[in-house]
Amino acid sequence: MTNNQTIDKIIFKQINQQWQKVAMVVVAVLVENKAFAEEKVVDGIRVLIDSKMIEVQGDINQIRYSEIRLSKD
Repeated sequence: MTNNQTIDKIIFKQINQQWQKVAMVVVAVLVENKAFAEEKVVDGIRVLIDSKMIEVQGDINQIRYSEIRLSKD
């Protein structure tokens, strides 16, 4: 399993259909795997947003003020 697949897997474990602060998800991922850098986790979230696997509300560049959840599709 590649590093990106591992990050994606851990991100998906942390989110559900409820809106959650991106910063809280990032911290939860970092707690689960301390080897990741924060930027790498945020990049993983961006890829999942671009692929429509998760939804975002707010500016993803400001992780304390944006929220994500699983896509309803």
